[in-house]
Amino acid sequence: MSSVRLIMRWAGVFWVALMLSGCGTFFRSETVEPPASTGSLSLTIVWTGDRSDPAAPQAVRLTLYRGDQLLQENILRRADTASTIWTTPLESGTYRLRLQVYPSPEALGTPITSGEVGVQVTPDAPQRLQIATSGTPVALVVLPNPLLLHPGQVQPLSVLGVDAQGRYLLLPTGATVRWSVSDSSVVNLGADGVARALAPGNVTVTASVDSLSLSGTGAISVQTVTREWTILVFMNAANNLEPDSVDDMNEMEQLGSTADVNIVVQWKRIAGYDSSNGDWRTTRRYYVTKDTDPNTVGSNLLVDLGTGVDMGSPNTLRDFLQWGVRSFPARRYMVV
Repeated sequence: MSSVRLIMRWAGVFWVALMLSGCGTFFRSETVEPPASTGSLSLTIVWTGDRSDPAAPQAVRLTLYRGDQLLQENILRRADTASTIWTTPLESGTYRLRLQVYPSPEALGTPITSGEVGVQVTPDAPQRLQIATSGTPVALVVLPNPLLLHPGQVQPLSVLGVDAQGRYLLLPTGATVRWSVSDSSVVNLGADGVARALAPGNVTVTASVDSLSLSGTGAISVQTVTREWTILVFMNAANNLEPDSVDDMNEMEQLGSTADVNIVVQWKRIAGYDSSNGDWRTTRRYYVTKDTDPNTVGSNLLVDLGTGVDMGSPNTLRDFLQWGVRSFPARRYMVV
């Protein structure tokens, strides 16, 4: 029986690869990607404290990321002016801006404070941020806000303080943020502030810092995009096929989802056969993304369904298919 399952599994992977590679007119897509639109990000650092004070902020180290890719790194040094402005053109999309404030002009040693800011760049208007190097927060703000996501996308959120002048502040060192979301069936929001879009809808996310007795909210809209194909892979590896299932995920990631094709996986693992990739032992849903690492699964984890999922039940398959069709609409579907 296991050999039959193995043949069926490899046949499914073969057809996924065939479709994504464009082999045959049945699977070929003529869609042309539109050129990327361009916007800009403008950051104003407002210097606080006496410049002559050796403990006052003297420099900010700035690193800009898109996903895990480092795009830029700069050091903004304090001058005679009250503020320093940094501007860069960027393609439309979401970015992470990491800031570290130092008392040293060379941005060396231990930072006074640090934090990350999520920004969403659009072509409509420049994205502007004004951040003071120190101050007392009287409110909190969640960024990016508002945020537009499509099912399968993952976006880290950030929270900043707001002072009485309306300027953003990095949170005090050691401050703990507690996250919540109004509808977890639309967005799965982790304790680390990472938002995972699951299904169409609108939600409110709340960030609370109990040590400051403050909270702030942000809005996320999840909207579907109709593609040519959605491939729904139902992979029960709670057996001796677990090592093969890890290989299958990595093989699917060699091509990944595209502008025309969604690849969505519900995957169950078990202890005792493969300890790689975190050795988790639950049922998870992934949106498969492209990467070149043949051993590590790097796709977008959307939700962990826990240990109580019966992958042998027709109801479990039905729930997965209903969710997949609703969240990833397409002109054609394939179930593997």
